[in-house]
Amino acid sequence: MPGQKREELLTKMERDRLNSRLVMKDKKARAANDIRVRKKLSAWLKNIPDVLLILGKIPNDQIREELSDDDIYKLFILIEASMNIGKFSPIVGRIEDERWIGYNGTAEDLDIWRSWNTWNHIERMYDLCGRGNPVEEFNVLDMMDADEKFHDYITEEQRRGVRRIRRVVETNIDKVLGEEGDEAKVFSLRYATYLATRKSRGLTVALCSRSVVMTP
Repeated sequence: MPGQKREELLTKMERDRLNSRLVMKDKKARAANDIRVRKKLSAWLKNIPDVLLILGKIPNDQIREELSDDDIYKLFILIEASMNIGKFSPIVGRIEDERWIGYNGTAEDLDIWRSWNTWNHIERMYDLCGRGNPVEEFNVLDMMDADEKFHDYITEEQRRGVRRIRRVVETNIDKVLGEEGDEAKVFSLRYATYLATRKSRGLTVALCSRSVVMTP
C-alpha cells in the first residue's frame, strides 16, 4: 500500500472513507475515521498563525511563486463553508431601535461581534476588488440582456461590457469544471444556478439611477 505523500493532509483511505461516509456500513470504522480527520483539521487550523507569519515575513515576489489565483478562490470557499458551519448569522434592523433580528431570532452580542469582524473584512475586500467595479452590474445586466422584456433597456455600450465579462467568466469556468474535486463542484453549482437564473423569464427588475435591484 503506497504511503501518504508528505504534502497531503489526508491519506487515501481517510479520503475514501470521507467520500463514502454516508453509505459506510462499518460504523466503528466511520467513527474512527471521523476522529482522525477532525484531529488533522484541528492541527491544520492551529498552524494558521505560522502561515500568516510566512506571508508577513517572506517577500511577496517569493510568495507569488507558491500562491495561485485558484488557491485564493479555494480559500474563499473555505471561509464560506466555515462561517456556515459556525452558524454565522446576518443581522437586520435599524440601529436606533436595537431590535435586530438574526437567523435564530433576536440578535445576540456574539452575532454583533461576528458581523463587525466580517464587515471589516468585507470592507478590505472592497478595497482589493475596487468600488464601482463593473462586475457588480454584470449579473443583473446580463440577465436583463437575456430577458425580452428588459433587453432594450441596456445600451450597446453596456452590452459590450457585459459580453466581455461573460466571455471571461465562461472561459475560466470551463477550466474549473475540467478539474476534479469539491471546489470544482462548488463552482459548477454556482454557475448552473447563474445560468438557470439568466435563462429564466418574467424577472422584475427595478432600476434606481445606476444601482440595480432585483425582486422575484
